[in-house]
Amino acid sequence: MHATNNSNRVLLIEDNPGDVRLISEMLQEVKERKTIFEHSGTLTQGLQALSKNEFNILLLDLNLPDSKGFETYIKVYTQYPQIPIIILTGTNDEELAMKSVRTGAQDYLIKGQIDSMLLSRSISYAIERAGLLKVVQQELIERKAMESVLRKINRALRMLSECNEIVVRAIEEDELAKKICDAIAAVGEYKFVWIAFIERDAKSIRPIAISASKDCKSPEEASEWFKKDTDSPLNEALNTGKVVVCDDVKVDKRFSKLKTEADKLGYRSFVVLPLVIAGKAVGVVNICSQEPNRFDREELKLLEELKDDVTYAVVSIRTEMDRKRAEEALRESEEKFEAIYQNSNDAIMLLNKNGFIDCNLQTLKMFKIKEKEEFIKFRPDEVSPHVQPDGKNSFEAVQENISIAYRDGYNHFDWIHRRFDGEDFYAEVLLTSFNIGGEQVLQATVRDVTERK
Repeated sequence: MHATNNSNRVLLIEDNPGDVRLISEMLQEVKERKTIFEHSGTLTQGLQALSKNEFNILLLDLNLPDSKGFETYIKVYTQYPQIPIIILTGTNDEELAMKSVRTGAQDYLIKGQIDSMLLSRSISYAIERAGLLKVVQQELIERKAMESVLRKINRALRMLSECNEIVVRAIEEDELAKKICDAIAAVGEYKFVWIAFIERDAKSIRPIAISASKDCKSPEEASEWFKKDTDSPLNEALNTGKVVVCDDVKVDKRFSKLKTEADKLGYRSFVVLPLVIAGKAVGVVNICSQEPNRFDREELKLLEELKDDVTYAVVSIRTEMDRKRAEEALRESEEKFEAIYQNSNDAIMLLNKNGFIDCNLQTLKMFKIKEKEEFIKFRPDEVSPHVQPDGKNSFEAVQENISIAYRDGYNHFDWIHRRFDGEDFYAEVLLTSFNIGGEQVLQATVRDVTERK
């Protein structure tokens, strides 16, 4: 059941009304293609819907009122093997979902971790993979060689599925690269695989993971031959952002310089998949096979999908790392500010148009009051004598100085304050205006200059 150019017909078999509403809303957010959405609350109702209508995709909850666990998937798959199925599961059912994928389901999504982009991406890829598989099956029937090609496609699909599981759990780039390399090499049965990232200085490339035969002892050794020349396949992929394919090193004149190394390492064909973020290549996945003409059209499509998944994981990991670094920098900045704020020899207060909202420890010492909560109950004129030396009323003078600070961004002036024991003292005051959470506030820095007077 192929996706049409105009719409996707989606059947959801799910008994939880909240999950049904959430999935429906996510599908409505997808603008690229119209979605025709239907819902069944039980497996029986779902099978009836499948018998009456054609659907592009089935979203299936394994635990339903009339069927539980892996048996739910088997009942659907045995009757309708042609429809691509995405399993919807909770974290406690993830092993069952993975088992379903290994048995033929296209993908699984964990409830609570799904957004509209991830759902749309999974549906699109599931439909595409199912379509590819159907086309390949038809070709195999016509060629009377179904078993061999199906093994190849299923191997690629299993490889893609395993890599998708790795991508979902990835939290660190090097670990991601190592596990992806191992999965591609083992499940895909390739000679060797390596992944390299461009350093953030953009001046060098760092091979970080390899899965290979014993002929290749390190990522550096496996990649050195690949980046020797400016016209190497690695540089071509990085510079163009396009996939580079060689069907046979022995006959492809573009890569004649690689013949010696190919003989040494035992590969005949290769593909270089650039990882592109925001139009810029940030790394490559290189896959080499001992077979010539290994990378046909269908396999390349799946490998490009794999490349996109790995790129998505790298973006997610780097975004999370940047977020953590930003949070740490903010925390350190706040700690430094707090240390300066509390350890200053000057009294520092924060105030808005209603009065004081905070003060440091030196403020309490200077004004001889024990608790901050008590101090901030007072207005600036209430911790001052009624009249300043120039004869101005303190209340009016406070309002005037605050207005100047709000207008000009700062205001520096001399003042007489009064401690809570009744003693007056001369002070220099600096008012500085800044924004906190969308509110314009003032920082008042007060220095006791009585000894100068």
